[in-house]
Amino acid sequence: MEKPISGWSHICLVYREGAPHIYINGEHIAYKTKSLQTIHPGLNFTTLKEGASYYNGDMSVPVLFSKVLSDKEISQLVAKGYTRNTDERILDWIPYADTRSLLAWSDGNYEFVTSDGIKREVKVEKQEVR
Repeated sequence: MEKPISGWSHICLVYREGAPHIYINGEHIAYKTKSLQTIHPGLNFTTLKEGASYYNGDMSVPVLFSKVLSDKEISQLVAKGYTRNTDERILDWIPYADTRSLLAWSDGNYEFVTSDGIKREVKVEKQEVR
């Protein structure tokens, strides 16, 4: 099922009795039947390197819960939204396949030195979402 999204969106995948259920912004949009294989959920950079992730855009760090979330708990997470902790870094390296991208959480001028010693400056400004 296709569901267009824009702006901040909450995506949730829940396995109930082995069957995957997908929620977007708290709305249950799809499910599939239980797999014949055992599912071992996990979060690591290997998954991205192997090309299993086809996501295009910015995202916060995924969270893996040790229990199956109820519809009410998913709705509460959506209502809370994403709030960045003040102790988090201003910049994050985002590994993808064999490259890395930089995600800036704050506006500003950033200076980098490349591996060959060349200084580069990047100005980051908030983009208006239309």
